[in-house]
Amino acid sequence: EGDLGLNAMGLPLRFSYNYSSFRNPLGVNNFMRFSLDTEKLKAQTQTKRQERLDDLNNKLKKVNESKRALSSKLGYGEVLQQRLEGEIARCKKELQVYPQAFIDKKDSLASSYLSDSTTSSVPGDSLFQANQDSISQSYLNAQQSYQEAVNNYDTIQLAYNKCKKAYNAYDLLLTQLNEKRAAIQGSEGGFLRTFVGEKSNSIAANQKEGLLGKIKTFDVGMTYPQTTALSDNSVPMKGLNVAVQHKQWYTSFAAGALMNNLMVSNDIVQNRLLYAQNLFNQFDFQEVTDQGFLVNVKSGLGTVDGSHAFLGFRYLSNAKMSLDGMGADTNELVPTVALELDLRAKPNFLPGTVIDLVYGKTSDSKKVKNDLRSGPLNSLFSNDRTHTSLLKVTQPFKRFRSVLTGSVRWLDPDADVKSLGVLQPNNLRYEVKSTHKLLKHLNFGLNYRLDRNNLDYRMDTTITLSIVGGKIDGAISQSLHYFASLNYLVQQEQDRDDFLQERNNYMYGAGISAQYKVNDISSSIILNYNDYLLTDQVSTALFRNIGLQHLTNWTAFTNGFSVNYFESNEETTDRMKSTIIGDELSYQNERLTVSVGLKCAFQENGTSDFGGKIEFITQITKALSWSVLAEKLVMGDFYRSYEQARFNRFPYVISTNLNFTIH
Repeated sequence: EGDLGLNAMGLPLRFSYNYSSFRNPLGVNNFMRFSLDTEKLKAQTQTKRQERLDDLNNKLKKVNESKRALSSKLGYGEVLQQRLEGEIARCKKELQVYPQAFIDKKDSLASSYLSDSTTSSVPGDSLFQANQDSISQSYLNAQQSYQEAVNNYDTIQLAYNKCKKAYNAYDLLLTQLNEKRAAIQGSEGGFLRTFVGEKSNSIAANQKEGLLGKIKTFDVGMTYPQTTALSDNSVPMKGLNVAVQHKQWYTSFAAGALMNNLMVSNDIVQNRLLYAQNLFNQFDFQEVTDQGFLVNVKSGLGTVDGSHAFLGFRYLSNAKMSLDGMGADTNELVPTVALELDLRAKPNFLPGTVIDLVYGKTSDSKKVKNDLRSGPLNSLFSNDRTHTSLLKVTQPFKRFRSVLTGSVRWLDPDADVKSLGVLQPNNLRYEVKSTHKLLKHLNFGLNYRLDRNNLDYRMDTTITLSIVGGKIDGAISQSLHYFASLNYLVQQEQDRDDFLQERNNYMYGAGISAQYKVNDISSSIILNYNDYLLTDQVSTALFRNIGLQHLTNWTAFTNGFSVNYFESNEETTDRMKSTIIGDELSYQNERLTVSVGLKCAFQENGTSDFGGKIEFITQITKALSWSVLAEKLVMGDFYRSYEQARFNRFPYVISTNLNFTIH
């Protein structure tokens, strides 16, 4: 197995593969996948986006500092201008007064000489000239002061205009930088717009990031496309899976070989749930054994999580199931096609409300196989019972801190569902769920579901499943948490003669976990209880488990102690009661991890079984690690059930791993 993270041309890529000779019934254990790491791409884009924002913020800071410095100079310049304007006005007024003062002075001198009787003559030109020179000198001084004030004003005005021009330029630059910052902050998914004035390489980088930011999924190899909006299920497929979001237009394309999804487990509880259709809706798998080539295309307006209107198309080259009653001819391919309309609305006037409406139609693979139709397209556009639909409404109630979800889903009896994951045809479902947060440390949810088959009443018996349940969880304190869940199921089978057979089942569990610390030793303890009463097509069985796990952490050591009690009581087999006690001690430093464990199983009939494990993990170099594991398994729980004879033949696991890490 391998998981390699690569960077090529600035793109975060991931290549993973797995090969094992142990066959998994799912058929997906041997695979390879080459994909674009969209999460890492998003993180890289966010980093670049933040770097650009930081750069813009630094520029904005410098521009604001320069603007403040210029603003202070402009203010001082305005004060100087006002002062010089006052001085110019005063000098100008003085210059206007000097000519009249000269005339008034001459007349005053003449009049004073004429009125003086002791004077025998009027003053001569020399006297007048002396007074004139005195006034002229004062006038020249005033004129010089005026000119100096004008010159100073012009100098200050020139400097002020330059400062004002620089201030306006900084102001324009500040506006542009703010617009760029707002555009980057408002860009979705790391898509950076191009801006006027940026360098060409920045524009190219933005365009590249914009193109890559549109890719939401890119997988080659083992992938899991979601082929329908009827549920959150996905299908295992080996091929190509691409999804692109361009502004408000979404497109996805998937093509490849559909893998088996027949689930086989060595868990008794899971297997019992598997063999009853939709029982508790937990392990509902189709019996798909024949591969087919699948093509799924979906496109439309909107986003996957937001309001949208998508149209989907599916093609499957082979729609046969393992037990679909199509006869012994396993080589003939039975193609099917399907159309699906996927609508979602999130009304602005109802914040938080989500309305989903899905309608689809498929071709009838059985009619195509039996030559009742000339091809899948004829069946698709006919009145065959191959419709699928879903109406789902999610409504939050903020005042009550609750969310309510209700849905109705219809799958026609002849609808092709092999390309839809684990959905079953011939099923009508009503479902209501709610979640509530009553207190700070108390959350609870309620659920009700009704399933019914035989929608066209072709079968002799109609099965109805009614489930009601709830769950709670919370924290009494930061170190004490609790959880509990209960689901009660009523199975009803009614035949054409109205004979009704009813079975009552339940699944419930509860647990509590606590963390505590003594001196420098931290510990945690978990206590859980599970009880199941399950009825499948054969019998009814009771399964019960009580478990205690205690984990203690020292500086270099970790010890895990567990005690589990298992009880199973089936109608067709003997009752089994067992207690398994286990303890595992681990030591870890920078280069070595050593784990040693013991496990003991005690049966009700007096038999016992002992096992244990030892494991070494060493870091030989920075790029090379080696691990060795040897374990003897014990029998006794119903979570790990094997054929007894095969288990007794070799109840051991021995493995070694050499791991290379390439940086």
